[in-house]
Amino acid sequence: MWDDTVLHDLTAACSQSDAAAQRAWYTYSYAYGITVALYYSSKREEAEEVLQDSYVKVFAHFSRGQPAPVHHRPWFRRIIINTAIDYYRRQQQQRRGLIVLLTAPVCHNRAVETLDTADLYRLVQCLPPTYRMVFNLHVLEGYSHPEIARRLRISVGTSKSNLHKARTQLQRLAGPYFNLDNELSNA
Repeated sequence: MWDDTVLHDLTAACSQSDAAAQRAWYTYSYAYGITVALYYSSKREEAEEVLQDSYVKVFAHFSRGQPAPVHHRPWFRRIIINTAIDYYRRQQQQRRGLIVLLTAPVCHNRAVETLDTADLYRLVQCLPPTYRMVFNLHVLEGYSHPEIARRLRISVGTSKSNLHKARTQLQRLAGPYFNLDNELSNA
């Protein structure tokens, strides 16, 4: 369970560069942090890299003696999301130097009867990075298209188009989870 009072005490120790406090802060917040990072990553290794960079930012913030946040969870989430956006931008810049035809990876869905949280993660991770970032920012975080466009340095139309394409691709990918051949009955 997330408790801001525990993190507040750890934050005070982290501001003194206490390695044990930093380790405790990391251990306490890791499960939440990796969950957020996975929404913005195509694979676990990428999520772990985003989360690691986020911890570097968190501990740098503490060591500069800046005031501790009142509510650590939303503050930490915002750092992870911003770090994921930075990671995405770096990846985009690297890709611009290459002329590559990018296609979405093929997802083979094993479960036909149920669609659980792990399956949803996998489906979202199957989206190309551009679609995934816009989808997550709009659907999960509630950003408007102008806000997304400004943050990702794309046009509003591109943001809307990427969201539409992401939803279309998710519907196609999730198709095997739904058995539409059975007729519905009120009997």
